[in-house]
This record gives sequence, structure tokens and C-alpha cells, in this order.
Amino acid sequence: GYGNLSGIHPGSPRADRAAAYIFKYLKKHGLTNVRMEPFEMVDGFAKESKMTAQVGSSPPIEIGHVALKYNATTPPQGIEGELAYVGLGNKSDFDAVDVNGKIALIDNLKYIDTGQTVTIFAGLATARDRGAIAVIIAEARTPVPRAGNAGRVGTPFSIPAISVGKPERDYLRSVALSG
Repeated sequence: GYGNLSGIHPGSPRADRAAAYIFKYLKKHGLTNVRMEPFEMVDGFAKESKMTAQVGSSPPIEIGHVALKYNATTPPQGIEGELAYVGLGNKSDFDAVDVNGKIALIDNLKYIDTGQTVTIFAGLATARDRGAIAVIIAEARTPVPRAGNAGRVGTPFSIPAISVGKPERDYLRSVALSG
């Protein structure tokens, strides 16, 4: 298939080859009004992403993660900030924790059997609206980060957002809660 999950991304050599194949196929099968037209395409995938965590004077460690799609770009100097663990990202969780100027750490609701109705989008929006400088969506069960969207085509999320797996979540949560 062609699209986000196929590994064929707009502007890539694979996308150019796929477009050329489709063009030739249509011409070969008798279509006469076939043409290639340039257009601007928004690619929601991050080109590169790196996260490190440092506690006190200990050496920084690299944290495995996935940058969420349709996301704000991190400035060249990166982002540094205190972690604020806000549990499941409910309004009451945010009422109990100040995230202003901090990096919000939110457990992924999508894969937790809690009966919660809050979505990840609601937690992302609340973190942003309460002044968080970035958001980490943390898997509470699965060992690998989940890919997903922070924003939408044409409406990217306004602060950086990533996803981490359970081992990284457990480490970051312990750091956030240790104060």
C-alpha cells in the first residue's frame, strides 16, 4: 500500500518510484489524460528525534521513543525542563500538578483498562493549555512506544510530543516523582 504505514513517504525516492510506476501503468492500460503535477505535501513524520534524560550530576542517558506525527519542531538548542507526572491526564490530575514551564508525562489511556473516557488528545491539549513546554505520552503496559498523531494535517500540535514504552515510562515516572 501507499501511505503512512507503507514506508513510502512523500518526497522520498520510494514515493517517486511508486508515482512513476502508477503513471506508466495507467498509460499502458489506455488512459490518455495522465500527467504528473507537483503539489506541496505535508509529511507528518519527524526527520530525526533524540531524547536524553539527566538527573543531577549523573551522565545523561538516551531515552528510546517515537516522535508523534503532526507535531511541533523542537528548537535547535533542544528543550530542557523538569518532568511533571500527571497520571492519566484527567482534569483532576492536572489540577493537582503544575505543568507550567515543565515537560508533562502522561500515561497512555488508550491501552489501560481503567474505564476512563479521556483521550490522549485531551491530555495533550490540557498540558499545552496549562503551559507545558513538551509532552511525553507513556505506555503503562507495552514495552514499546506507540506511534500516533499529536495533531492533524494542517493543524500540527503546538508543542513537541513523543511516546515512550513502559520501561522508559517507569524510569521517567520515578524521576518525576522523586522531586
